[in-house]
Amino acid sequence: DELEISLYGLTQKEIIQTLLEERFSVKAHFDEIKTIYKERPKKKVNKIIHIEVPPNPYWASIGLTLEPLPIGSGLQIESEISFGYLNHSFQNA
Repeated sequence: DELEISLYGLTQKEIIQTLLEERFSVKAHFDEIKTIYKERPKKKVNKIIHIEVPPNPYWASIGLTLEPLPIGSGLQIESEISFGYLNHSFQNA
């Protein structure tokens, strides 16, 4: 007999496998995990958030750009952080 279910990652698979065995004495076998659906942006988008919370005299901004890449090229992350006047150790905190 076979049952097909959709899971969201290895942790969920391990939990279900353990519960089946511990509670029902059922040994479960899982096929190789495969992605069934993946969303990607249609066009390039930008968003900037300004963080100004009184009475904090310091403000900050963070920006994010998403743009579609050719199918199959995976995920690419590029940092364009300017260290400005902030010490590197604080930016990595």
